Amino acid sequence: MECDFIHSKIEKKSKHVPVYTPEGWAQVIRYSRRNPTPFAVSTLVFDDFYDFKKLSENTAPQHVPWRKVCWLHYEKSNPKKIFYKTSFQYEGLIEVALKQARGRPKTNSVLQKDLTIPKAYHNFYSTLKRDKNVKAILPHPDAEESD
Repeated sequence: MECDFIHSKIEKKSKHVPVYTPEGWAQVIRYSRRNPTPFAVSTLVFDDFYDFKKLSENTAPQHVPWRKVCWLHYEKSNPKKIFYKTSFQYEGLIEVALKQARGRPKTNSVLQKDLTIPKAYHNFYSTLKRDKNVKAILPHPDAEESD
């Protein structure tokens, strides 16, 4: 399959290049293939992604049965609302309000101080917002690491 070929090219290239930032991964992917042309990489920002957990309740508030939704309705006059139906029978539309979060997620300040990143990439990590209340999700250390 073509996607397997692309993934193997990227994996081979990434073994020889240290990557510390998302832009570094974009460069590795872009230059994994030289001929006929490098791979096209579309850079996305945090606002390009949407957390659908916020859409788990409608305005009633009731749980939205997304697997049973058969009709979605959008209105240009209400860009922050989605209307849906769970059957094709004539019944009223149910409203879901879209609540969009702003900005990038915060990182744990203790975890951010413990980074072992080359100085050339410190600016990327120093611009991340910090919060002591954000829980760091790390794997359990090996016995060798704790000694």
